[in-house]
Amino acid sequence: MNSHKSKLITIVSDLHLGSGADPETSEYSRKEEFFYDVEFETFMDYLIRYGEKKKTDHTLILNGDIFDFLAVSELPTPEEVEKFGLEYNSSEKKYGLGSSQSKAAWKIRRIIAGHKVFFRALAKFLSAGNQIVYLRGNHDLEVYWPAVKKEIYKALVVELKKLGSPAEFANDNFIFKPWFHLEKDGELYVEHGNQYDKTNAITANLTPLLPEGAYESKERLLDYPIGSFFARYVYSPIRTLDPYRTHVISFLQYIGVVSKASIWNFINVARLNFPFFVRAVRNSVTFYGDRYEKVFESHVKKRNQYALDHNFSTKKLEELDQLRAIPLGHSMYQIFKEIFRPVFKRVVWTVALSLLAMFSWILIFTSLSSFLAGSIFGKASLISVLAVVTVVGLFYLFLKIGKAIENYRDPLIDIARGKASRISALLKVKKVVMGHTHIAEKKILPNGVEYLNTGTWIPFPGPWDKLQEQARQFTFAIYEDGELKLLRWNPKLKKFQYPLLFKELKGDEMIFFKDDD
Repeated sequence: MNSHKSKLITIVSDLHLGSGADPETSEYSRKEEFFYDVEFETFMDYLIRYGEKKKTDHTLILNGDIFDFLAVSELPTPEEVEKFGLEYNSSEKKYGLGSSQSKAAWKIRRIIAGHKVFFRALAKFLSAGNQIVYLRGNHDLEVYWPAVKKEIYKALVVELKKLGSPAEFANDNFIFKPWFHLEKDGELYVEHGNQYDKTNAITANLTPLLPEGAYESKERLLDYPIGSFFARYVYSPIRTLDPYRTHVISFLQYIGVVSKASIWNFINVARLNFPFFVRAVRNSVTFYGDRYEKVFESHVKKRNQYALDHNFSTKKLEELDQLRAIPLGHSMYQIFKEIFRPVFKRVVWTVALSLLAMFSWILIFTSLSSFLAGSIFGKASLISVLAVVTVVGLFYLFLKIGKAIENYRDPLIDIARGKASRISALLKVKKVVMGHTHIAEKKILPNGVEYLNTGTWIPFPGPWDKLQEQARQFTFAIYEDGELKLLRWNPKLKKFQYPLLFKELKGDEMIFFKDDD
């Protein structure tokens, strides 16, 4: 008898629910990225029927960045300020409330109010007797706070009561996990994946807090990674100007976005907002020292307790924790070096090669000028041709720089695969699932482990959309009968299908198809 047949697990990640639609006007926040509540509800309805057909327990894993607290920039009303005892400074007035527990609780209430259909869909899934596991990522770090969990439970209870289901379904079957999910048989490991990204890793993931008194705050604040500061102070203002821009993760992706934006908008946003980003980064560096040691000690205690509660070896859990990237929050030099180096490296190489080619061309052209001077062209014609070709060459150079950025292969792809291999070897698991990169893929790694990234539900445009509409949107994973599948929900057909993915080029093939010019 196959021991896997009693398991059915669906995994989604990176939905990025923000403020959603205003309950009164139905207008969306300009920073909202998730407009697919109805599509998600039909997906949940199908999953319920699918599980009932299979006659098995069904678990839905929400694998991080389901909510995007960084995208909530609205402010509470005066009545809410008085009711919840909220205060905000000039920076929060411009960028939205900070990360304290009371302010995070207000933000999740705002998200819930703007995405009622989404919470109704989750309640339906619970009402059918299924289980939901929530793992936090870097955009929903606020789910660490008990008050935020409480608000999520309350929203689910409201929807469960409307469905005629007991409130206990939320308390008993909606489970928050602080780090990862591991199936008891050791077959499947699930984690969001931001811990392996230098710009989004958190030093003390189980206690993601700044030392007491940080920023002179009366409440404890979360230890935001550098990527969150960038999203809050630099990317969000660009999205406010142009809400049709797609989500970016790395700094290089951001450069690709702003390179297509109005230069005046970009300069204005940089002038008004980049200083806030630099100040936030500089301040965060000052918190890493003696005061932060207590925070990390608390993290280690929780990690050891986690090992005891789940029958893990404390040594193995420590080794797993040490796989994380060293966050770019401990040194200003390292922060800016790592953020800008990929851009400069590619741009410098492109510029250097282009200038070398142009210099060689000018040298050859100059050498030939003595022979061509007496011809029909003459010196004036020769100079004119040189000027035109130089302008064309410069134009081509700038196109190549833009293309170098646009065609950049995100290093997180290979980093995540490498970490999946090490997790597999450490915990003896055969299948590893992550999110975070928004790049849906399934690979058999050299050590035989199956690695899958669930991608995202928000738009992920690319040349693949020329072949199939929304080809890499609405992606998810299903683990069933011991088999792990990468699938895509088709909201029009209301059924599963495989996403449009191509085999990777081999080294010798890339020689001839290096560029798509």
